[in-house]
Amino acid sequence: MFQWIVSDFGLNDAIESGLVKTPRVVVRDDARLGKDFKSRLYHIYADPGVKDDINRKVEPHVPLPDLVNTAYTILGNDWDETRKRWEEEGAPTPPVMITVANLTHTAARVEFALSHKKIPIEKTQRPGQYPSYRF
Repeated sequence: MFQWIVSDFGLNDAIESGLVKTPRVVVRDDARLGKDFKSRLYHIYADPGVKDDINRKVEPHVPLPDLVNTAYTILGNDWDETRKRWEEEGAPTPPVMITVANLTHTAARVEFALSHKKIPIEKTQRPGQYPSYRF
């Protein structure tokens, strides 16, 4: 799917090298998200329900903390809304969602959760549009 993948390359190094743009922190302005919840997402690694769990070296199939699943659901739905808007505008390629994890074990858990549909994000294919991307 991708021409090349870089592993174990720091985000700051990638930005300085011009490989990626400076990322944005996505916190959807949604009435369902209270002020405290937005703060928990912004400081997700410091959250008591996440901090110890996300630093464990466990197998990929071990579920992610609920707050992390919620964060990826919000981010994935933001990606899907952007994808829909880009399709309507005739953009030739879909947007990309990049995720950075604190440990390779965490990255494996995130990959497992996305590829095994443990995080509820699913793009529906429209006739004549991009191929189906499913998380």
